[in-house]
Amino acid sequence: MICSLRCLCVLLLINGLATSTGMAQTDLGVTVDDITVSPGEIFELVVQLDSPLPLSNTFWVSESAPSSCQLLAMELGAGLDAYLAQYPLPPGQCDIAVEPGSAVAFMFFLVAPYESSIYGTEYYRISALAGMTPGETTLTWVMSGDNLGAVAFSSGETTITILDPDTPQDPEMMRGDFNGDGSCNLADAINLLGYLYLADQDFTCLDAGDIDDSGDLNLADAVNLLGALFLDGYALDDTCQTDATDDNLGACDHANCL
Repeated sequence: MICSLRCLCVLLLINGLATSTGMAQTDLGVTVDDITVSPGEIFELVVQLDSPLPLSNTFWVSESAPSSCQLLAMELGAGLDAYLAQYPLPPGQCDIAVEPGSAVAFMFFLVAPYESSIYGTEYYRISALAGMTPGETTLTWVMSGDNLGAVAFSSGETTITILDPDTPQDPEMMRGDFNGDGSCNLADAINLLGYLYLADQDFTCLDAGDIDDSGDLNLADAVNLLGALFLDGYALDDTCQTDATDDNLGACDHANCL
Protein backbone atom coordinates (compact mmCIF):
# COMPACT_ATOMS: atom_id res chain seq x y z
CA MET A 1 0.00 0.00 0.00
CA ILE A 2 1.11 3.55 -0.69
CA CYS A 3 2.06 5.49 2.40
CA SER A 4 2.00 9.27 2.77
CA LEU A 5 5.30 11.10 3.19
CA ARG A 6 5.19 11.34 6.99
CA CYS A 7 4.09 7.73 7.42
CA LEU A 8 6.75 6.62 4.95
CA CYS A 9 9.44 8.50 6.90
CA VAL A 10 8.36 6.80 10.12
CA LEU A 11 8.30 3.42 8.42
CA LEU A 12 11.78 3.95 6.95
CA LEU A 13 13.07 5.10 10.35
CA ILE A 14 11.79 1.92 11.99
CA ASN A 15 13.25 -0.23 9.23
CA GLY A 16 16.55 1.63 9.40
CA LEU A 17 16.90 1.27 13.15
CA ALA A 18 16.02 -2.39 13.04
CA THR A 19 18.40 -3.11 10.15
CA SER A 20 21.31 -1.16 11.59
CA THR A 21 21.03 -2.84 14.97
CA GLY A 22 20.31 -6.31 13.65
CA MET A 23 17.03 -6.52 15.59
CA ALA A 24 14.44 -9.07 14.54
CA GLN A 25 11.30 -7.69 12.88
CA THR A 26 7.77 -9.06 12.79
CA ASP A 27 4.26 -7.95 11.90
CA LEU A 28 2.66 -5.96 14.70
CA GLY A 29 -0.79 -7.27 13.83
CA VAL A 30 -2.62 -3.95 13.40
CA THR A 31 -5.86 -3.64 11.43
CA VAL A 32 -8.28 -0.77 10.83
CA ASP A 33 -11.38 -1.88 8.92
CA ASP A 34 -12.74 0.00 5.92
CA ILE A 35 -16.01 1.85 6.51
CA THR A 36 -18.90 3.31 4.51
CA VAL A 37 -20.45 6.57 5.74
CA SER A 38 -22.83 9.31 4.67
CA PRO A 39 -21.72 12.86 3.76
CA GLY A 40 -21.15 14.91 6.91
CA GLU A 41 -21.41 11.88 9.20
CA ILE A 42 -19.31 11.62 12.35
CA PHE A 43 -17.94 8.09 12.43
CA GLU A 44 -15.47 5.99 14.37
CA LEU A 45 -12.52 3.87 13.29
CA VAL A 46 -11.24 1.16 15.63
CA VAL A 47 -7.52 0.34 15.70
CA GLN A 48 -7.19 -3.37 16.47
CA LEU A 49 -3.85 -4.67 17.76
CA ASP A 50 -3.34 -8.44 17.82
CA SER A 51 0.39 -8.55 18.44
CA PRO A 52 2.35 -11.77 18.86
CA LEU A 53 4.76 -9.86 21.13
CA PRO A 54 4.39 -8.46 24.63
CA LEU A 55 5.08 -4.77 23.99
CA SER A 56 7.08 -2.28 26.03
CA ASN A 57 6.09 0.67 23.81
CA THR A 58 4.10 1.58 20.71
CA PHE A 59 4.08 4.54 18.32
CA TRP A 60 1.20 5.45 15.99
CA VAL A 61 0.94 8.05 13.23
CA SER A 62 -1.88 8.51 10.73
CA GLU A 63 -2.81 11.04 8.06
CA SER A 64 -5.90 11.90 6.06
CA ALA A 65 -7.22 14.65 3.81
CA PRO A 66 -9.19 16.94 6.20
CA SER A 67 -11.61 17.97 3.45
CA SER A 68 -12.87 14.38 3.12
CA CYS A 69 -11.88 12.81 6.46
CA GLN A 70 -11.32 15.33 9.25
CA LEU A 71 -9.88 13.71 12.37
CA LEU A 72 -11.68 14.91 15.52
CA ALA A 73 -10.38 12.85 18.44
CA MET A 74 -8.43 9.75 19.35
CA GLU A 75 -9.13 7.79 22.51
CA LEU A 76 -7.79 4.72 24.23
CA GLY A 77 -9.56 1.51 23.33
CA ALA A 78 -10.96 -1.11 25.66
CA GLY A 79 -7.67 -3.04 25.70
CA LEU A 80 -5.63 -0.06 26.87
CA ASP A 81 -8.33 0.84 29.39
CA ALA A 82 -8.05 -2.67 30.83
CA TYR A 83 -4.26 -2.37 31.06
CA LEU A 84 -4.39 1.07 32.71
CA ALA A 85 -6.94 -0.15 35.24
CA GLN A 86 -4.26 -2.55 36.46
CA TYR A 87 -1.14 -0.49 35.78
CA PRO A 88 -1.83 3.28 35.82
CA LEU A 89 0.76 5.19 33.81
CA PRO A 90 2.38 8.36 35.17
CA PRO A 91 2.41 11.53 33.03
CA GLY A 92 4.74 11.39 30.05
CA GLN A 93 4.29 7.70 29.32
CA CYS A 94 1.10 8.10 27.26
CA ASP A 95 0.27 10.91 24.86
CA ILE A 96 -2.09 11.55 21.94
CA ALA A 97 -2.06 14.57 19.61
CA VAL A 98 -4.77 15.05 16.98
CA GLU A 99 -5.03 17.65 14.22
CA PRO A 100 -7.63 17.73 11.42
CA GLY A 101 -5.33 15.83 9.07
CA SER A 102 -3.12 13.78 11.36
CA ALA A 103 -2.92 11.89 14.63
CA VAL A 104 0.13 10.82 16.62
CA ALA A 105 0.13 8.64 19.73
CA PHE A 106 2.69 6.83 21.86
CA MET A 107 2.56 4.51 24.84
CA PHE A 108 5.35 3.35 27.16
CA PHE A 109 4.66 0.30 29.32
CA LEU A 110 7.40 0.41 31.97
CA VAL A 111 5.74 -1.61 34.73
CA ALA A 112 4.54 -4.56 32.67
CA PRO A 113 4.36 -5.20 28.92
CA TYR A 114 1.12 -4.87 27.02
CA GLU A 115 -0.22 -8.20 25.78
CA SER A 116 -3.26 -8.15 23.53
CA SER A 117 -4.03 -11.76 24.41
CA ILE A 118 -4.58 -10.62 28.02
CA TYR A 119 -6.01 -7.11 27.79
CA GLY A 120 -7.78 -7.26 24.42
CA THR A 121 -7.18 -6.18 20.85
CA GLU A 122 -9.08 -2.86 20.82
CA TYR A 123 -6.21 -0.39 21.10
CA TYR A 124 -7.41 3.03 19.90
CA ARG A 125 -10.68 4.59 18.73
CA ILE A 126 -10.54 7.46 16.22
CA SER A 127 -13.47 9.82 15.67
CA ALA A 128 -13.66 11.58 12.31
CA LEU A 129 -15.98 13.73 10.24
CA ALA A 130 -16.76 12.71 6.66
CA GLY A 131 -16.62 15.32 3.94
CA MET A 132 -19.61 16.30 1.85
CA THR A 133 -18.26 15.04 -1.50
CA PRO A 134 -19.16 11.41 -2.33
CA GLY A 135 -16.33 9.06 -3.21
CA GLU A 136 -13.45 7.23 -1.55
CA THR A 137 -10.74 8.65 0.67
CA THR A 138 -8.07 6.98 2.78
CA LEU A 139 -6.59 7.11 6.24
CA THR A 140 -2.91 6.24 5.91
CA TRP A 141 -1.34 4.82 9.05
CA VAL A 142 1.76 3.17 10.46
CA MET A 143 2.35 1.73 13.91
CA SER A 144 5.47 0.32 15.53
CA GLY A 145 6.16 -1.50 18.76
CA ASP A 146 9.01 -3.34 20.41
CA ASN A 147 9.96 -5.38 23.41
CA LEU A 148 13.49 -6.42 24.41
CA GLY A 149 14.92 -5.68 20.98
CA ALA A 150 12.22 -7.40 18.96
CA VAL A 151 10.76 -4.78 16.60
CA ALA A 152 7.30 -5.12 15.07
CA PHE A 153 5.41 -2.74 12.81
CA SER A 154 2.36 -2.54 10.57
CA SER A 155 1.28 -0.01 7.95
CA GLY A 156 -1.72 0.34 5.72
CA GLU A 157 -4.49 2.42 4.26
CA THR A 158 -8.08 2.32 5.47
CA THR A 159 -10.68 3.20 2.85
CA ILE A 160 -13.54 5.51 3.84
CA THR A 161 -16.34 5.41 1.29
CA ILE A 162 -18.64 8.46 1.35
CA LEU A 163 -22.00 7.55 -0.14
CA ASP A 164 -23.76 9.58 -2.80
CA PRO A 165 -27.18 10.44 -1.30
CA ASP A 166 -28.66 10.61 -4.83
CA THR A 167 -27.62 7.04 -5.65
CA PRO A 168 -30.12 4.32 -4.65
CA GLN A 169 -28.61 1.93 -2.12
CA ASP A 170 -28.89 -1.85 -2.21
CA PRO A 171 -31.96 -3.06 -0.31
CA GLU A 172 -31.47 -4.68 3.07
CA MET A 173 -33.25 -7.59 4.71
CA MET A 174 -33.01 -9.61 7.91
CA ARG A 175 -31.95 -13.14 7.05
CA GLY A 176 -34.25 -15.58 8.83
CA ASP A 177 -37.18 -13.16 9.07
CA PHE A 178 -39.11 -14.97 6.35
CA ASN A 179 -42.51 -13.49 7.21
CA GLY A 180 -41.14 -9.95 7.56
CA ASP A 181 -42.43 -9.25 11.06
CA GLY A 182 -39.10 -7.84 12.28
CA SER A 183 -37.78 -10.87 14.20
CA CYS A 184 -36.53 -14.42 13.64
CA ASN A 185 -38.58 -17.04 15.46
CA LEU A 186 -40.40 -20.34 15.12
CA ALA A 187 -43.10 -18.76 12.95
CA ASP A 188 -40.49 -18.05 10.27
CA ALA A 189 -39.41 -21.70 10.17
CA ILE A 190 -43.05 -22.82 9.92
CA ASN A 191 -43.74 -20.30 7.16
CA LEU A 192 -40.63 -21.41 5.28
CA LEU A 193 -41.71 -25.06 5.45
CA GLY A 194 -45.17 -24.01 4.31
CA TYR A 195 -43.69 -22.22 1.31
CA LEU A 196 -41.56 -25.24 0.41
CA TYR A 197 -44.10 -28.04 0.86
CA LEU A 198 -47.63 -26.60 1.17
CA ALA A 199 -47.60 -24.16 -1.76
CA ASP A 200 -47.97 -21.20 0.60
CA GLN A 201 -46.74 -18.42 -1.68
CA ASP A 202 -47.73 -15.31 0.26
CA PHE A 203 -44.19 -14.13 1.04
CA THR A 204 -42.41 -11.16 -0.52
CA CYS A 205 -38.82 -11.63 0.66
CA LEU A 206 -37.57 -15.04 -0.39
CA ASP A 207 -33.95 -14.06 0.22
CA ALA A 208 -34.68 -13.89 3.95
CA GLY A 209 -35.42 -17.61 3.90
CA ASP A 210 -32.13 -18.48 2.20
CA ILE A 211 -30.48 -19.09 5.56
CA ASP A 212 -27.23 -20.54 4.21
CA ASP A 213 -27.12 -18.01 1.33
CA SER A 214 -26.83 -20.79 -1.23
CA GLY A 215 -29.07 -19.03 -3.71
CA ASP A 216 -31.89 -21.58 -3.34
CA LEU A 217 -34.65 -22.25 -0.84
CA ASN A 218 -34.73 -25.85 0.38
CA LEU A 219 -35.12 -28.03 3.46
CA ALA A 220 -31.57 -27.24 4.59
CA ASP A 221 -32.61 -23.62 5.15
CA ALA A 222 -35.48 -24.61 7.45
CA VAL A 223 -33.23 -27.04 9.34
CA ASN A 224 -30.52 -24.41 9.75
CA LEU A 225 -33.04 -21.84 10.97
CA LEU A 226 -34.45 -24.25 13.56
CA GLY A 227 -30.90 -25.14 14.61
CA ALA A 228 -30.04 -21.46 15.05
CA LEU A 229 -33.19 -20.81 17.07
CA PHE A 230 -33.17 -23.79 19.41
CA LEU A 231 -29.94 -25.79 19.21
CA ASP A 232 -27.18 -23.20 18.78
CA GLY A 233 -26.20 -25.34 15.84
CA TYR A 234 -26.07 -22.68 13.11
CA ALA A 235 -24.50 -19.24 13.32
CA LEU A 236 -27.25 -17.03 11.92
CA ASP A 237 -26.48 -13.37 11.29
CA ASP A 238 -29.95 -11.84 11.61
CA THR A 239 -28.83 -8.22 11.35
CA CYS A 240 -30.05 -6.05 8.50
CA GLN A 241 -27.83 -6.72 5.49
CA THR A 242 -27.66 -6.69 1.73
CA ASP A 243 -27.53 -9.97 -0.16
CA ALA A 244 -24.16 -10.21 -1.87
CA THR A 245 -25.01 -13.50 -3.59
CA ASP A 246 -26.14 -13.37 -7.22
CA ASP A 247 -29.33 -15.45 -7.27
CA ASN A 248 -32.86 -15.50 -8.68
CA LEU A 249 -34.69 -14.99 -5.38
CA GLY A 250 -35.27 -11.32 -6.02
CA ALA A 251 -34.41 -8.21 -4.03
CA CYS A 252 -36.49 -7.20 -1.05
CA ASP A 253 -36.69 -4.51 1.58
CA HIS A 254 -37.70 -5.31 5.14
CA ALA A 255 -39.56 -2.40 6.69
CA ASN A 256 -37.55 -2.72 9.91
CA CYS A 257 -34.30 -2.34 7.91
CA LEU A 258 -35.21 0.93 6.23
